[in-house]
Amino acid sequence: EENVESFKNLEDNLAKQNISIDEIPYVLQYNKRDLENIAPVNYLEYVLNNRKKRVQSFEVVSSTGQNVFASLNAVSQILLHKFSRQSDMKTAAPAPVAIPVEPPMAKGAAV
Repeated sequence: EENVESFKNLEDNLAKQNISIDEIPYVLQYNKRDLENIAPVNYLEYVLNNRKKRVQSFEVVSSTGQNVFASLNAVSQILLHKFSRQSDMKTAAPAPVAIPVEPPMAKGAAV
């Protein structure tokens, strides 16, 4: 329940800054999966990842290293993809600007 409350607090704090959590690259890492009496993953998925834009989630056991690097790699890939898109948008060639051309002067016209 504390994790759910913390996640909700994160969403609320971001909203106060006019930021949606859906704009931020993240994954869900369900830690300490080797312990007894922990919340089932399907419950955590329902409570934390039940949204239009679902994110990757990982069951992690840090004492054995299970999925620690997998979750780090996943969020790194998401960040790199986001930065790449932002960079592409910034470096995209701007549309050419038409340079006005004066019409040719008629023969004998006064200047």
